[in-house]
Amino acid sequence: MKIKKLKGFGINVELYHKDKESLDIYIKTLTELRVEWVRLMFDFLNPIDFKWFEYFIQGCKKNNIKILGLLLNNVHGLIHKSLIPHFFNTTIYDEQKKFNSFIKHVVQRFKKNIVYWQILNEVNTIRFWGKLPNPVEYTRFLMTSSQIIQSIDKDAKILFGSILGHDKNILIPFQPCHFFRDSMKLGAGDYFHIASFHPYFLDCYISFNGTSHYLNMIRKNLEKIKLLKSTYKKPIWITEFGICPRWVKVNAKEIAFIYWNAYLYFKKHNMPLFLWQLTDTRIHIYLRGWTERYFGLLSEELQRKKVYNELVKLINKNNPP
Repeated sequence: MKIKKLKGFGINVELYHKDKESLDIYIKTLTELRVEWVRLMFDFLNPIDFKWFEYFIQGCKKNNIKILGLLLNNVHGLIHKSLIPHFFNTTIYDEQKKFNSFIKHVVQRFKKNIVYWQILNEVNTIRFWGKLPNPVEYTRFLMTSSQIIQSIDKDAKILFGSILGHDKNILIPFQPCHFFRDSMKLGAGDYFHIASFHPYFLDCYISFNGTSHYLNMIRKNLEKIKLLKSTYKKPIWITEFGICPRWVKVNAKEIAFIYWNAYLYFKKHNMPLFLWQLTDTRIHIYLRGWTERYFGLLSEELQRKKVYNELVKLINKNNPP
């Protein structure tokens, strides 16, 4: 019997594991979650083992899971790389020619199975820039990247590089306000089809608040994002949202409940929601105890975490297979 997918429900995947047995677990858990989408990371800063990407992508295809390809420079969120990244990484905007070659190689290789491509991640943050975010530079970068992709696949759909927050929040000097608005004023809207937002808030990382607070914060962020949708007449996808269970009061069952209701909120407004993320991040990428490591529904060893089990229960209860 064919299991019905949850329309607009997705999850982020980075291929931390590169063996058949592990990737089969990835696929099995994705089918149990009944996701329609995966946002799959293609990292310019790290070598891509195409053999395992092809294996995973074919597994998704067999299970009717669509893929959004994320083309990015994955600067790991350690304190020093977040606060003073220019001492550790060359900014991606100074690597445009190399990134162009990277795009051509990846898109040409996977164009038969991936139509949707997002160009960079959280472009309003200093972490992924390597310096103060600049809408002029990103609009130019977006234009070039978009033109390359569409020269390879004229039917490709391009996503803006995602905004952390809702475009009005500000964390000087690490996150300027109105990055999306200013990019649109510069003509960025001519080079993408879908806008992308990550409506995180502090309680996603550390909090003593309960379930109702999270639901209220999600609704507030949704209202702000809805205004941007009506102003700029672009579809909006929520390509990341998650709660790290390590330093919060809410338990696994409550986090699953928040995820399910967040999905329903955004679905009502035709905004797909991608959870962050399928598996915990490996220790060589983030320090032990760092919140970024523990957002996964599966552990680093690919064991199902409590939040995963509770979320699957909710999915099956509300949408019987």
